[in-house]
Amino acid sequence: MYYPTFVHVDSSLNLYVVDNGNNRVLRYASGATIGTTIAGTTGISGNLSYAFGQVWTMAVDTFNNQIYLADLSYGRILAWPFFANDS
Repeated sequence: MYYPTFVHVDSSLNLYVVDNGNNRVLRYASGATIGTTIAGTTGISGNLSYAFGQVWTMAVDTFNNQIYLADLSYGRILAWPFFANDS
């Protein structure tokens, strides 16, 4: 992980981390030591459907299995389904 900027814990104790330096969002299942990328593409930054610039915060919607990301680099809000390749 490189330059994490936001952390969220849901009601099931899953941990969500914005890994800003690697352009991704990780989800750690409760008790896990290794996270899974649920948004973004590691090391890819851009104004693209599968990538983002600098994300500093997010909202997690576990009911609909998606996250909302505030991309400061490109001035946009992304709705990103868990584990999707595209927003």
